[in-house]
Amino acid sequence: MSGRRFQFTVDHMIGRREVELVVTYSMTPGRAEQGPTYACGGQPAEPAEVEIASVKHEGREVTLSPDEEHTLWEQACERAEQDWANEQAAEADWRYQERRDRLLMEQWEGGEA
Repeated sequence: MSGRRFQFTVDHMIGRREVELVVTYSMTPGRAEQGPTYACGGQPAEPAEVEIASVKHEGREVTLSPDEEHTLWEQACERAEQDWANEQAAEADWRYQERRDRLLMEQWEGGEA
């Protein structure tokens, strides 16, 4: 499975000013351990990978300290699985609606013939 990009906003202090940062990150889901089979000796579990792609304020890149970057990375890790699940659910809903619409159109066109 390939990674997907997500965004979230967070309030952050720059100097004495609180600003809103837009954090874009990518997430590649992990994989559960796979037991051995006759064809393969098994595969170990792989954790999800989360990587910060950009941090911006008003469309411009923001330079943060390593500690600040790590804090944002931890926030991205905390929300990554839920963001992934939400996207998967939205995609499944879209596929369902497309199929439903196609079937209704076929029924409607079939009734006209």
